[in-house]
Amino acid sequence: MSDFKLNTFTTPLQNIKLEVAGGIAKDGSLSRVRCDKAHIKEVGDVKVTERFMTSLAGLMGLGSSVFRYFKPDEVFDRVIKAAPRNTNIQITVDDKGNLLAAISPGKETLGMKTFNEVMDATHPRGFTYHNGVVKLLYGVDYNGGMTIGGEDFKKQFTMTIPLDGYGEAFSNLAFLRQVCENGMEILNTLFSSRVGLGTKGKRSAPIINYVQNYNNDESFSVIEDRLVTAMSSPASLGEYARLLGALQLGAGDPVANKELDRAIYTTLTDIGGNPMSKYGLVSLDSLSDKKLMLLNTDCKVYDLIQLATEVSTHQYNKGDLMRRRVKLDKYVSDLLTNEYDMEVVEAGANFASTKLNGRQFFLTTAN
Repeated sequence: MSDFKLNTFTTPLQNIKLEVAGGIAKDGSLSRVRCDKAHIKEVGDVKVTERFMTSLAGLMGLGSSVFRYFKPDEVFDRVIKAAPRNTNIQITVDDKGNLLAAISPGKETLGMKTFNEVMDATHPRGFTYHNGVVKLLYGVDYNGGMTIGGEDFKKQFTMTIPLDGYGEAFSNLAFLRQVCENGMEILNTLFSSRVGLGTKGKRSAPIINYVQNYNNDESFSVIEDRLVTAMSSPASLGEYARLLGALQLGAGDPVANKELDRAIYTTLTDIGGNPMSKYGLVSLDSLSDKKLMLLNTDCKVYDLIQLATEVSTHQYNKGDLMRRRVKLDKYVSDLLTNEYDMEVVEAGANFASTKLNGRQFFLTTAN
């Protein structure tokens, strides 16, 4: 049923020998810290993940902002020195050798048992696994799909479950554009629901009950209206620039992804009408945010959404590229849940009004 396995155990903190390379990202996050190795007495060499570092910092009473000022290895070294000797922590390692969440000893994790119970009871349409977290996809079948601008969409929702014990289970709205199977997940707290966990031995019960009784028509209607408006609203240079940043071209392994990054950049430049050349710019950073909001590109907001969701669904869906996916999905969510820079409400908007004109953009370079 699953292609991953988890091993959870308790070990003294001093048994972990960490070697982390890489720097601190400009926004203070760990998104560009490479997963370098650590050695754990019980399992040998493992790969350090951002999830391990942030959960360990939280366990020791440190906020994530600490990584704005110190590198991960510096934080870890300080924790080792300050913690009482023989301080135990509970950690999870998956079968790919990834070092995942660090939590209090004895805390019950959801683990493979909960995952299998939810799968058996709810029959999702699919799932993805990445670094201790599984995301299940469900269709909303009780009132069918919807048609926007002459195109059919399926209503869906996701259920994200942290199997390694760090964080909460939650659901988000999602859509599927059927013509090209582009998925769209709304990562905004307005359209997200936290799902509590059951008591010991029945941890999966609230998740199963939530999935089996899901109903969120009002929220689907709101996003439907935003998509219609996106088809008639010109995309600003600011919205274009934010998508360029969210695509994170060059992040991760720039050598392995060079051809893919070039293809994505070329397509974005094409649908935007080459705004750098149009406005005689060397860098988008040379303009203020206000100026970026006032300058238009040659495409509609929906074109940016279409490109972003296609890259997220079909390209950022495996390996190192999955680390780019969250930021790209959040870009789409922020667009849909805020007013567009050049918002135009136009009755009867359709895909013929967009730059891409409904065509599919499938890259062949990443296959």
